[in-house]
Amino acid sequence: MVSLYFHARQFLSRPVAPAVRQADPFPVEIAQGPSTVVYLALEEGDSAVQVARCLVAVLTRQERLRIPLIIHSFNHLSERPLKIAGARKLYGLLASALEDGGVSRVAMTTFGWIYEITLSDIGQAGAKGRIVCRDEDKI
Repeated sequence: MVSLYFHARQFLSRPVAPAVRQADPFPVEIAQGPSTVVYLALEEGDSAVQVARCLVAVLTRQERLRIPLIIHSFNHLSERPLKIAGARKLYGLLASALEDGGVSRVAMTTFGWIYEITLSDIGQAGAKGRIVCRDEDKI
């Protein structure tokens, strides 16, 4: 798993067009105030539990477990992205794995869609960064 995170003041995502044939026909729009936004690329070998464990560890260190978490699928970050069918299935399991790990509220953009995104981060040191967790990584 490779991701970029942002401590957002405001986040808005509007679906524009499907990016893959298997995209859900009913995409969601998200409008959220203070939140943590994660652009997430799932990779071969990832599991919902492993990805959730990694993200929960980071959110815990940053004291952001009680702030809404928004996941946006963004496989362009990885050199070894999970294939579409596997990624779609794993994204479907991720919200409940994150909630089981203690994240208070999880929202996800619809897998397989291109979104118009407006993001305003809080403009502080550490408010954005990169997270890389793989099988061999210890959290």
